[in-house]
Amino acid sequence: MSSSDSSCALRPISTRLHLFSLATVRAATMLGHFLRHYAFQGVVLSTNAHLVLHEDFAPARVVARAISVCADHGVADVSIQRSTNSSALESFKLSRLNYLLAALPSDAWLIFSDVDELMSYPCDALAQLAASEKRRSHDAMCGFMHDRLAADFTIPPVVARTPIQQQFPLCPKESLRGYKPKAPIHANPLKITLIKARINGHAPAYLNAHKACAGAFLIGGTPQANNHCLFNGHFSHYTWTSEAHDLGTRRIADKEYTDVYVQSARLSVPCNASDAASSLRCLAPRWRGKLAGDRDLPCPDGCNWTACALAPADSPPGPPPAVVRLPAERPIAEKSSRCTLGDGFWMPAS
Repeated sequence: MSSSDSSCALRPISTRLHLFSLATVRAATMLGHFLRHYAFQGVVLSTNAHLVLHEDFAPARVVARAISVCADHGVADVSIQRSTNSSALESFKLSRLNYLLAALPSDAWLIFSDVDELMSYPCDALAQLAASEKRRSHDAMCGFMHDRLAADFTIPPVVARTPIQQQFPLCPKESLRGYKPKAPIHANPLKITLIKARINGHAPAYLNAHKACAGAFLIGGTPQANNHCLFNGHFSHYTWTSEAHDLGTRRIADKEYTDVYVQSARLSVPCNASDAASSLRCLAPRWRGKLAGDRDLPCPDGCNWTACALAPADSPPGPPPAVVRLPAERPIAEKSSRCTLGDGFWMPAS
């Protein structure tokens, strides 16, 4: 498949391509960018986007705005998660995600993405997967998060009308997170960017945000592991926003992923050093200096969309997609485990 093909990247499988995310209602503006991005990737939002909105102790008007953003983009499968401590939210998210994977048709594909992760794919992604499947039985793709920054190193709120890539145009040569000794945020940058709904006859189950299993088959993990997925490079991670900073502050208070969020918080300082109470924050001066020379580096935006049809995939060719809906409440645990990886990976029924 060439970049001039009008059905680029994942669009040929749009009727079978599903999207799942759990997002805070406090990130409604970013949610709009998120939904438009995945519509362009090929997701039919009206039938194949599955969103859980966390009320996140927000006022009713904030909850209503997030719901409105979903409606404006035609998303029908939206459920509301009542406000809960963020440390408990992760297991709930994985429970909903794994329920969805088990309910999807066997020929479906799933993108699991947080709202600040805009995963992108090469124009020949499906051709690469088909070739890789013959050689290595790859039924998933993986990529690395690459943090994007504002050109002036501020940590600003996301705005709706300006393309998100223009708001955060700076892509440092080295991502701010990773396992390299000099990485300021010691965190796993690997994510599964696409996964098949059945692998070796099993519905995959996510063990955490970075790895899944299907029977005795482990997918993803860390960069050093045998990942059983086809790597498709880096994708844009929009975590240096005021909304993401505020979310990290709440998660530190909840003692969730404390080390990661504390390390991120240390890189965020008041832009005016004499005004510690200022709401506008910037990347710490030390890192501003280190990254200043990276302004002209290309960003990981995947397929060259200027050579493709740019309209969202609202009416894809072929039969209509199967309608799958998330349950309104926490799903009942499955009666048998889908992971048989032994100690440390076993997911028993509860």
